[in-house]
Amino acid sequence: MVRHTGSAQPGQALILRLAVTNTGPTTATAALWLDTDKTLGNGITYNSTATRGEVTTTVASEQTSTIEFRWTVPTGAVLGTYFADLQLLDAVPFDFVDSAFAPALTV
Repeated sequence: MVRHTGSAQPGQALILRLAVTNTGPTTATAALWLDTDKTLGNGITYNSTATRGEVTTTVASEQTSTIEFRWTVPTGAVLGTYFADLQLLDAVPFDFVDSAFAPALTV
């Protein structure tokens, strides 16, 4: 679950901390998306996998850990609410858990 954590300004460097529970039996890769309209068809504002910001979590099954993503709000960022979607990707067999978009911060 992603919860609203505050506000930021264009150009501000952020550390986004998320609590993650790995319910799978193996190491999972965490991916974070941020977007203003939750519509994948017109692009995502921030995709941690596209910027090589992947975080590998080694949280044991049914354990929770806090992971961090670093993102600098673009200087020309759209003002308003940004929604976060956290995904845990498992390599074999390829599977994922998707948190779904939820309000995360306001710019």
